[in-house]
This record gives sequence, structure tokens and C-alpha cells, in this order.
Amino acid sequence: MAKEGIKDEMNRRKTPFGMPTLMAMERIEDNIALAEELGLQFIEVHLSLPPYRLETIDAGVYRDLAARAGLFYTFHIFEEFSYAGFHTALRQTQLAVFADVLRLALAVESPIVNIHMERGMYFTLPEGRRHFLCHYRDHHLQSLRDFRALCEDTVGGGKLKVSIENTSDFHIDYIREASEFLLESPVFSLTWDVGHDQLNDGRDGDFFVRHLERVAHFHMHDAAEGLDHRPFGEGKVPIAERFALAERLGASCLLEVKYEEGLRRSLAFLASCREEGKGAVL
Repeated sequence: MAKEGIKDEMNRRKTPFGMPTLMAMERIEDNIALAEELGLQFIEVHLSLPPYRLETIDAGVYRDLAARAGLFYTFHIFEEFSYAGFHTALRQTQLAVFADVLRLALAVESPIVNIHMERGMYFTLPEGRRHFLCHYRDHHLQSLRDFRALCEDTVGGGKLKVSIENTSDFHIDYIREASEFLLESPVFSLTWDVGHDQLNDGRDGDFFVRHLERVAHFHMHDAAEGLDHRPFGEGKVPIAERFALAERLGASCLLEVKYEEGLRRSLAFLASCREEGKGAVL
């Protein structure tokens, strides 16, 4: 599809579409240039990538770049983030860094900081895996209270949301319980990752359907045969239906395909779905 055709398709959508920071592009300026070319509205800055470590990001520079391009940022917390570790000094350091991430997001007027729920360590026992955070439930709940309070105190009454993403784990009892606890606070929202849901045989989606009013964000990518982050139309996710649902909810959509060619193929697939009249809501 021609470049202008892709942009026209993006402009017809009611909800903002974005792309992740790509490993092949180590400067935020290059990611912004690609997002502009594709007609996307935001960039997810993944803090696990070395060029986007917290200490490398100047909020003023990022804010100016976004203003000139007419886009915004979301943030993905670094993958090793732990809010419920058992060593007090380490946990306090992790929470302090997370507060810095929230302050950065507020400074650049980001609407979303994306997190994964913490599974933690486990032992394999005769009856199966026993997860520490399930066994030491009181510690887990107190850690969640501390984390929720930190987010509430830092964000205040602003529009920024700490958004909880499924990682093929929302069938696990203590993960669901922890998510429900955090969602008691208006500071938290949900990120429905449709590829992770597919790899978990749709078991994550049951939770999100019960909490549709809290779904603020989608991670959109295709998945099949144990592999996710595929371009749209190259797996088993009902992509058109998921985008139609996102439009109905007014949720932002990260096109979480992590290389340029795959992003282009995914956008072409979306345009073809629109032309064919696909997109029935769930």
C-alpha cells in the first residue's frame, strides 16, 4: 500500500495507534520519523532497551520532539521490575525507580505506563509448582498495598494510568486477585495484550471481558504455535474484531510488531480489512 494510503487509513480510525521503540533504531528521533511516515499517533518507549534507560531520557527534549511531531508517548516499565520482592532494600529501590518513571511520564504528559503483574519465584513440589507470592500471601498483599499507595501518591488526580498487561497469566488465581486489588484504585487500568491472550488459549480474555470498562489500552499483534509479535494476519488472533472492540472502547492501540517491515505489513492488513468491511465487535 502506498504511504499516503496508509496515512489515510490511520486518520479514519477513532482511536490512537502507536508503535514500539524498535531495536533497529537506537535514537528516539528515528522512531518518531517512522511513526510520522506511517501516520501513527504515539510511541511506546520500552525502558528495557539500553538507549531508553531512564537516565538517558531528557523530559524536556522528549516533550519538544513530541510536540513538533504531533504525537505522544506511552512507557513500558523495564521487564525486571519487581514490586513484591522479599528483600526490603531491593524492593524499596525498585519502587523509588518506578516513582521516577511516573514522574517522567507526567512531565511529558504520557497517558500510560505499562506494567506486568509479578509472578515471582516458585519451587517445584510433588503436587506441582508452588509460587512464593501465593504461599506468602500476606507479604504479597502488603507489597501490593505499598505499590498502589506509591502510584496514587505520585500520580495524584492526573490522567496518567498505570496499566496492567496480561502475559498469558490471568488464569492464575493470585495474579487475578492482585489485579483486582490494584483496580480498586482509579490510578490503574488494563492493557489487553491480544497475542499473549491467544497463546494462553483465550484464558486471559475472560478477565478483560469482565472488566471492559477498565480497558484503556491494547497491545495488538498476531500469534500462533507458541510465537507472538507476528504481523497481523499471520497468526490466529481475530485482529479485525479486536480493533473494532478497541474503537468501541476508545482505547489506544500499540501495534506491537517490533520490526519495520512487520509494521508495514500489519498496516496494509488493517487497510485491507477496512476495505473488505471486516471488524465485527466481539
